Order: sequence, then C-alpha cells, then structure tokens
Amino acid sequence: MSDIETINIAALLVDFKPRPFRFFAAKQKGIETIEELTAVEEGKNEVKQNNTVIIPPKSEEKKNWKKKIGIAVLSVAGLFSVGYTAKDLVANDKECMQWKSDHYEYIDCNSNTSQGFLEIPIEPADENKAKLKKIKVTENTTFFVNDKPVIWYSKVNGEPEFFNTHGFHPITGKPLKPITKYMIDKWVKKKSSD
Repeated sequence: MSDIETINIAALLVDFKPRPFRFFAAKQKGIETIEELTAVEEGKNEVKQNNTVIIPPKSEEKKNWKKKIGIAVLSVAGLFSVGYTAKDLVANDKECMQWKSDHYEYIDCNSNTSQGFLEIPIEPADENKAKLKKIKVTENTTFFVNDKPVIWYSKVNGEPEFFNTHGFHPITGKPLKPITKYMIDKWVKKKSSD
C-alpha cells in the first residue's frame, strides 16, 4: 500500500477533512482544485468517473502584474535619469556669473569677457551673490528699516559705492559695510547740497 493511500485511510478514520490527501496537499501549495463527476455510457451501463481539475493559482498572475509594473517604473526612472544626464551634456547651461557695471549676469563658464582695462573674474553661479546690485542713493532713499541698515557701501578710490545688500565688493573683493548716519551726512547730503 502506498503512503498516500495510508494517509487517506487514516483521514477517513479520524474524519479529517479535506479528503482525499491530494486536495489537502493542493490547498497547501495554493492550487485550487475542482472535482467533476462525468457520466460515460458504456453500452447500457452508466459509469461515473471522478475527474480532478487543477486551477492554477491566481497569485502568479498578480505577481506577474506586479513585476510588470515594477519594470515599467524602473524603465521610466532610467529613461528620466538618462535624459537628464544627456541634457547636461548637450545643453551648456549658464553656471557662472560675472559683474557687469552694476549687477551680476549669468554667463557661460567658458566665455572670455572683460570690461575696459579690468579683467572682471568669472565666478561660479551663486543665487545669493547674484542679488547684489550697485545703486544710486539720494536723500530720499530709505537707508534703514526698523533701525537696521538696508544699504551697504565700500569706498573705491576714495569714493563710496552703494549696494542693495551685504556681501563683498564685486571688483575689489573688500567686504561691504552697513550704511551709517555719519556716511549719509558726509556723502549723500553733501553731494545733494553741491
């Protein structure tokens, strides 16, 4: 007697379900089975046969579907990164800046430009530094907001140059100083009265 027949007889004796054992084993593997009874006519006698139909598990379909979605997402991400890298190689972005008389302008890092006698250095692009602008001040200019200076200056050849924010002078590299009432009286009001 085979082991499977022994298991089926033991299951019958203890009234263990599902029986026969092949159905139990199939359920453990996630395989669904359907038992069909079919009638076959042999001469005048009817013979009933017991057929088992095995239905493949649906989890395989779900796994395949999940794999396809995963592959599609990875493919799109890969194409995006390749395109982004290619854009950087093909398109020559303006990643540098240079001082142009009263403000910074973004330029191509490989350009060679100079202004007059001075060789103005090309610097790496910096958003904060690019906000720096040279301004003309008058007596009506707002110099302080809540007692804090909003105008900065640096002296070049004995004359002050005024800027809209703190930082360094774009030509000399000296740090900009906050405006003071003394500087306003000495340079702004004096120039207005002349």
